[in-house]
Amino acid sequence: MAKPYDPDDDREDIKNRIIGLSGRSFRKSYYPQLRSNLAQLERFRALLDCTSDFVILLSLPDATVVDANAALGALLGRPLGDLIGKPFLALGIDGEDDILGFLRSEMETRGPLGKSRPRSTVVEFHSGTATVWLELSYRVAVVDECCYGVMVGRDISERRRNEVRLAELLEEKQAIVDNAMVGIALLRGRQIVTCNRRFEEIFGYSRGTLAGQPVACLYRDPEEGRDFADRAKSAIARGENFNGVL
Repeated sequence: MAKPYDPDDDREDIKNRIIGLSGRSFRKSYYPQLRSNLAQLERFRALLDCTSDFVILLSLPDATVVDANAALGALLGRPLGDLIGKPFLALGIDGEDDILGFLRSEMETRGPLGKSRPRSTVVEFHSGTATVWLELSYRVAVVDECCYGVMVGRDISERRRNEVRLAELLEEKQAIVDNAMVGIALLRGRQIVTCNRRFEEIFGYSRGTLAGQPVACLYRDPEEGRDFADRAKSAIARGENFNGVL
């Protein structure tokens, strides 16, 4: 005997056939793309974790760490998993108020499609009894209409120590030059780049007024000065020392 027609049965059958077709289509087209995207994300994560610079992603405006790479955990001496979800202020990086103030200001003053200004700074980080100098670059990024602070930093402690040592050596050298009994000047392009105090005293100039002046200001007679300078330049060009009297 024929089954009575039931429109609900037809709808259920059509629904099952559509869902089945959709599932097969989903597996054929979406899964390969999903696997490709996941592989790309894994390669990108490996790249971030292998770099010596640390990278931090902060949610704004609350400034919570939502992601970071392995270099941040190495810097802080803590497992990376313990840092995710923590406030940026808890990381112990100096200058955090200025950094967050800039990021929040950028978030409020720019539109979703606007460009964020990058900013860089050098701050201190205290790890136990040691002081580490960090160079930070940060800006605001918009993802799915949500604002994030993107920060990249590196340890520049060795460079900082070298800069301090170089400054000390230059100060020592300048002290020796300034206290010499003879006048000493550095010239470039017939212009006085720098000189010591004795050189200024010999020519009757007050301290700090000769730097940047043309060499001609030292000569009583311009013609005599040009001849003297030409002879000196010629000797130096031959790799010789030059001695002259005026």
